[in-house]
Amino acid sequence: PLLKPSFTHRVNASYNGYNVESRRSIVARAFFNTTQNSTARMTLYDPQTGNRVSKLMNVNGNWSTNAMLGFNTPLDSKNRFNVNTYTRASYSESVSFNTTTLSDIDFSSLESEDLDHFISIANKNLTHNLRLSERLVVSYRNDWFEITLNGSIAYNRVKSNLQNANDRETFDYLGGGSTNVTLPWNIYVSTDCNYTHRQGYSEGLKKDQVMWNAQISKSFLKNN
Repeated sequence: PLLKPSFTHRVNASYNGYNVESRRSIVARAFFNTTQNSTARMTLYDPQTGNRVSKLMNVNGNWSTNAMLGFNTPLDSKNRFNVNTYTRASYSESVSFNTTTLSDIDFSSLESEDLDHFISIANKNLTHNLRLSERLVVSYRNDWFEITLNGSIAYNRVKSNLQNANDRETFDYLGGGSTNVTLPWNIYVSTDCNYTHRQGYSEGLKKDQVMWNAQISKSFLKNN
């Protein structure tokens, strides 16, 4: 009953552009989000008695923002060669509490004034999360053949002022391609292969991975 109401504020912006003559397109997005009087669980612990009390408390400082830019353009007048690029960036901050150890707490008489004092000395943790990524796609197509090459890199950094054991800095690299071939007699062959390499993860996660898919099909019913 002592919690204040939370209010979430959001701001969005977007832009879309397309040039008919050059067949170029551009897409841009931006987003900001913040929560006023958000909630986080605070736990007080008395090591002498083993008593523990946990309450939801209002906190401020939770916010996030992200942006994206996409660009697509043909490289020739027949629109056979195309290049696509996607750039993304995001950042967020979130507030939480670690368990605060206090001795000789009279848990039966905790009032709102006491909690205001405890929250001022509580182990408040602030987590920062930054993510950046870039993806590039190059493709070629004609009436019977299509090939696409792609590559991307993603960077993620998570850092806390108290929970340093959860800090991490990772990189994800991906490269690969796909192709589609139309053969005589309505036979279609397609395949794609991607290689992923990861850095900065725990030992239990597989760092290198190759995934290959392939299929062949034929249309044979009336009117294909």
